[in-house]
Amino acid sequence: MTAPALSDFRTRVENQLVDTGLVVFTSDQIDEAIRQALADVNLTLGQAYTISSLDAASSTTLPADVATCMVQGAAGYAVQAQTVKKLGAFSMLGTDPQQHIPADYQIWAKNKLFYFKQMLEQYQRKSFFAATSTPYSAWDWEEDNGDAGEKDEG
Repeated sequence: MTAPALSDFRTRVENQLVDTGLVVFTSDQIDEAIRQALADVNLTLGQAYTISSLDAASSTTLPADVATCMVQGAAGYAVQAQTVKKLGAFSMLGTDPQQHIPADYQIWAKNKLFYFKQMLEQYQRKSFFAATSTPYSAWDWEEDNGDAGEKDEG
């Protein structure tokens, strides 16, 4: 079983953000957040998973059990981006941006991303344990005689 298509991911992220009407976020912002989370998944798991309709992908190859993890990460990235946007807007007005952005909003994004990274590490360990071959190349270790490069003057 594979994960859902982009439209399903959007809906799940919008639900996480409690913004199903896209009042605060745009669909482009949601897509970018999904894209960022997918990039993290691919980097961490050493894969090239795709989501149908995201960046012209024709199918979803992301495993279904990673979908919830992706939603957590995308929600965190979306709020983080919105925070940066608001910081920029209030800075241009000459006011202290921290007065206009609730600390809880920033903490929520940070916690979502922390949870996302923790879940990714669990999936990575799980993939290492399930691998039929080592996920890294062998490291050849050459022992020396302990002379640390001293010349033998014989």
